[in-house]
Amino acid sequence: MSFGLCNAPATFQRCMLEIFSDMMEETMEVFMDDFSVF
Repeated sequence: MSFGLCNAPATFQRCMLEIFSDMMEETMEVFMDDFSVF
């Protein structure tokens, strides 16, 4: 059984949400490895 990057996508999503939490509802949308600024 490999113990590599088993939870990497969820961890990355959580980090992106924490980093950009102040801009989330106003000017930015984050989904996985893509973020849109509007």
